[in-house]
Amino acid sequence: MIKQIDNDFEKFISGFVAGEGYFYVGTSTQKKRVNPAFGIKLSIKDKKILYKIKDYFGCGNIEIRKCMDRNYCRFSVFKIKLLLDVIIPFFDKNPMYYTQKQNSFEKWKLVINMIGNKEHLTEEGFELIRLLSKRINEGGKSNGNQNTKKEVI
Repeated sequence: MIKQIDNDFEKFISGFVAGEGYFYVGTSTQKKRVNPAFGIKLSIKDKKILYKIKDYFGCGNIEIRKCMDRNYCRFSVFKIKLLLDVIIPFFDKNPMYYTQKQNSFEKWKLVINMIGNKEHLTEEGFELIRLLSKRINEGGKSNGNQNTKKEVI
């Protein structure tokens, strides 16, 4: 699915995500739902780079939000198959060396693999994922979602 492109752009994406991206797993205990995501959020002025990154990965969505105080755009991948088959292999091949974001990725990857193995469908697995998801972004910053105070980066 990932198109052939030179190694410099892959390094650029990895470094860019280390600064601007997020790895997220939300859980709902009432509905026993798990909602994983990978994304990058930027000012709407920089939306062209998100389209290039989306083209590179060959998947994901771009949403544009116009808020009173700030307009932004976000590239996101939510589908577990794409997270497993595209996003995780990319960051395994192109790590974000010596960054907090690399630590977040490693924890997130563990949870995504658990979801891929259907462990979230058991009570024990769901509870473990819920606990691990809270640790994914320790020491990071928010993804900027106005509706939540959850740390995601």
